[in-house]
Amino acid sequence: MVAGCEEGSCHFISGNLRAKKRVLYAKKLLDETGVNPERLEMFHIAASQGPLFAQRSAEFTKKIRRLNLEKSGEEKTESCCQINAEDNGKHMDKINDSC
Repeated sequence: MVAGCEEGSCHFISGNLRAKKRVLYAKKLLDETGVNPERLEMFHIAASQGPLFAQRSAEFTKKIRRLNLEKSGEEKTESCCQINAEDNGKHMDKINDSC
């Protein structure tokens, strides 16, 4: 998820527009490498719109979880290689060696 200023109101003049182009290019690269480009999204949100940022973040998180569930039906997930944020890597020795 990439968040940038609303179009036409960026403090860095055209930084948000350059970021938008880069995100579109990155989505193309993801697709070419077999990664679902829906896993990357850019949102134009003003700094004063904290609740909207929180809403978009929650929506994007749900989307990624849905994509993970869809992928798990197609092939082995990489969940065994992921570290739980609460774990802080304390149990690295328990990570499945088959990953």
